[in-house]
Amino acid sequence: MKKSLLALLITASFSIHANATIESWHSNLETTDPDICSAHFTFDSGGEQIDDLKVSVSAVDRAGKVVIDDSLEIESFGENDINRYADTELESGDMCREGLSIVVNSATATINGKTVDLLATKKLVARDFKPFKIGFGNTRLQATLSKHTHLKKKTHSDDQAQPATDS
Repeated sequence: MKKSLLALLITASFSIHANATIESWHSNLETTDPDICSAHFTFDSGGEQIDDLKVSVSAVDRAGKVVIDDSLEIESFGENDINRYADTELESGDMCREGLSIVVNSATATINGKTVDLLATKKLVARDFKPFKIGFGNTRLQATLSKHTHLKKKTHSDDQAQPATDS
């Protein structure tokens, strides 16, 4: 009984890893020189060891013209929780253009010792990253709170009983 339960758990574990996906997203864009921008991309291994990740990409402008053909490469990541995520970047003057879209042309990686076509197996997926809006100062916070009365901070005076009035 114990052996069959152990075999079931091991099989389930391999099934989970065999179906794991690598998520990717554009995580930052920074200007490194006046005319050069660096687009950062993050990859999440899902806790699975990934080796020799190679992602061929094109940057396409609003008119549909390819302005960059390059590749994103990461040697190894995901071997433990500390290394679950990995970052890489594309750096070019063309990365500074407004309205670019990234097209993944091909993607491969070594998973469990085997080279895997990540597009054919649908193991590479794009995450739509939405950054937080960041505000500064207590006045902006108070303005936001005043618009949403259910978020107002309760004060000590709100807890005090109102005096009865004789009418």
